[in-house]
Amino acid sequence: MNKPQGLERLAELISSPDRPILLRGEIWVTPEVLASAGFSQGSEGLVELAATKGADICFFPWLKPWRLSDLEEMVELSHGAGMGCGITMDGPFQRLSQ
Repeated sequence: MNKPQGLERLAELISSPDRPILLRGEIWVTPEVLASAGFSQGSEGLVELAATKGADICFFPWLKPWRLSDLEEMVELSHGAGMGCGITMDGPFQRLSQ
């Protein structure tokens, strides 16, 4: 039997919060880290990196100016790769890496 991955694991966590599930994903990856690893420095690169690491969820930085079309693209990219997605909004890891 195959273990559920990505979106299935996220849905399982939401539907059964009393049964914790460990989701895999990176909270903040700088564009420089993506470039040095051979990935593009945008949302596509983040999804590709997360997929190669076997992540269940891909976190994106939410930078100004905020546009709904950016959010829609992030959701589409991560869901297309079978992952859930999250947004890091000026979080501590983001500030530390900057």
